[in-house]
Amino acid sequence: MDMISQLSDELLLTILSLLPTTNDVVATMVLSKRWKFLWMFVPKLVYDDSYQNIEYARFSRFVDRSLFLHEAPVIKTLHFKLGEICGAEDIRVWIKAAEKSLWVGCLSSSTALLVHLQPYFQGACTQGVECLSH
Repeated sequence: MDMISQLSDELLLTILSLLPTTNDVVATMVLSKRWKFLWMFVPKLVYDDSYQNIEYARFSRFVDRSLFLHEAPVIKTLHFKLGEICGAEDIRVWIKAAEKSLWVGCLSSSTALLVHLQPYFQGACTQGVECLSH
């Protein structure tokens, strides 16, 4: 077994939380059997629809599936960076899907829900969500 796989799950989850996007975190599942499901417990989810210029439908399916499979007891950070193609309904569905683990209403220095929106999305957020414009 390699040395990094011998680290505790807690330390590995901290390391995975430092990766820039959820796409990168999920990609680690191919490293070994031990890592196959580890991504599901990372408390930081960062989704960027401009990541590697993937088409929006594929991005949307990825977000849907990863939120459905995510099992962390708490999501400390849920961050969406969305462009003009994303609809307000997608945002509502994703936030609703994450509510099972998200500390809703507890936006503090240790818990953050950030939705970066282009100017034409102002008003698209749901109650209790901090929206930041570019």
